[in-house]
Amino acid sequence: MHQLAVEPWVYTLFEDGDRLILSAMVGGVGLYELPVVMNEAEVAAYRAEGAPALVALARTIRDDPQAFAARRVRLP
Repeated sequence: MHQLAVEPWVYTLFEDGDRLILSAMVGGVGLYELPVVMNEAEVAAYRAEGAPALVALARTIRDDPQAFAARRVRLP
């Protein structure tokens, strides 16, 4: 696994084999990272739009982290 992109306090993008994992900062009083495997549509948006697509996805994750719980992965 290696890091592809970082926007401090917003997200970190990792590549793990053929998967892209976006670790978004979430929380209110206490912040924590929520790493999720990106789906095909999210990967396509990232490849087409670049960093703005990652910022939008990180915002979506931050606004509703429970919606992404099933896609959560542990980072090494």
